Amino acid sequence: MVLINIKELLISQYLKIVFMKRELLALTIATGIALSASAQVPEKKSRSLVLKFTETWCGPCGDWGWSLAESIIGDIGDKGYYVGVMGSSSPATMNANCYGAFESNYPVTGYPTFIVNDEDGGYYLSTVQSKYNTFAGTVPLASPAGIASISGNTISVSTKTKFWSAASGEFYLAAFVVEDKVMAEQNGQSGVVEHHHLMRGSMMPDNSPWGQSLANGTVAVNTEISKSFSMTIPSHWNKSNLSVMLAVYKKESGKYKFINAMKATSGTTSVAAIAGMSEVTLYPNPSRDGKATLRVTLEASASLRVAVTDLTGRKVYAADARTYQQGVNEIAIPAATLPNGMYTVSLYSDKGVKNQPLVIAR
Repeated sequence: MVLINIKELLISQYLKIVFMKRELLALTIATGIALSASAQVPEKKSRSLVLKFTETWCGPCGDWGWSLAESIIGDIGDKGYYVGVMGSSSPATMNANCYGAFESNYPVTGYPTFIVNDEDGGYYLSTVQSKYNTFAGTVPLASPAGIASISGNTISVSTKTKFWSAASGEFYLAAFVVEDKVMAEQNGQSGVVEHHHLMRGSMMPDNSPWGQSLANGTVAVNTEISKSFSMTIPSHWNKSNLSVMLAVYKKESGKYKFINAMKATSGTTSVAAIAGMSEVTLYPNPSRDGKATLRVTLEASASLRVAVTDLTGRKVYAADARTYQQGVNEIAIPAATLPNGMYTVSLYSDKGVKNQPLVIAR
């Protein structure tokens, strides 16, 4: 009888180990798939790319062009993005690595020139504004999405582009690194000033501004195409201020016509990368009893927003932003309302986003 009990105990322990390994494998898969799915879900929304072709030596660039750029940044909201582009400035570290080929694609007749997608936007906020407002009301042909991350001295982005309608032609996806708050002198301004959203350049090895080929020929409706980019970060770039801009182009008669743009989301997976957030844990995980809690330790009070997405990227739960206090905070996740499966719980702050995998297994 004792021998039988020992044998049963050994079998029981063995089965527990096997089950734990299976859970660990499922959780590992969930982490990779869920992060990828939630980060790479293209939106059916048109967003403009407003390019200010400018130089540090240019007086008007630092005068009316400076004021116009600040007005655009403050006004454009979710209708698009502003990016400053330099090619002959001093210091030379201000210049985009793809400047020559990039500038020649547009009707740049002097500095500053504000290009909205493909057209000259003029000299006033009203003219630039009318172009990106009009474009925001159109149905996009295609939309890019991606998640960007930094590891050591390498910045990478994984992307997905979706075609909402059938199309034909030669399409490309560009990935540009953009840095905010680049410090340098500017003619028309006093002393060293912050240059906002400055294009650092293409993520292509050959510095091509047009990125990678998406399609050449007929594209079926709802086609999704994945691409990835990476590059080494030069020592004079500030890693904490970098982002990746994605843009879809169609090549026509030797020119690249703008289709749509999207800023890649942050792929922050380490708590240390989110200022003011010292710990984030999700438990129990897997959730078996319909309960899941996100425990967040804050160095100071902060406004946080929580969302849950499934493996397809569909948002299955979202909570309005609310202010949480310094110290330990616990946020209940409505696991009881979710079917068995793998999910991503995303915690948003004004400093970044923290993604946590969640497995529901009742």
